[in-house]
Amino acid sequence: MEKHVRTLTKSISWRIVATSTTMLLVFLVTGDLVISAGVAALELLVKTVVYYLHERIWNMSNFGREKLAANLSAQIASPRTLLPKTNKNDQEK
Repeated sequence: MEKHVRTLTKSISWRIVATSTTMLLVFLVTGDLVISAGVAALELLVKTVVYYLHERIWNMSNFGREKLAANLSAQIASPRTLLPKTNKNDQEK
C-alpha cells in the first residue's frame, strides 16, 4: 500500500501536466489568458482532491495485485519466516 505522501506527490505532479494542458486549450479556444488561468486554477484545486481520493480508494482494493507481494510483505514483517526450517530429529543427533 502506498503512503499518503506518495499519493499526494503523484497527484500534484499529474495536476501540473493536466492543468497546463487545460490552460492551453482554454486559451486556444477563448484567446483570453485571464479566463484560461481562472479555469486552470479551479481545475487544479478540484481535480487534485478528486484524484487523491480516487488513489486512496484504489489502495483499499487488492484487485490486480499479485499475491506474491503480500507474502513478501508478511515475511519482511516477521523475519523468522526467512530462516530455514529445521527438523527436530536433525537437532537431536
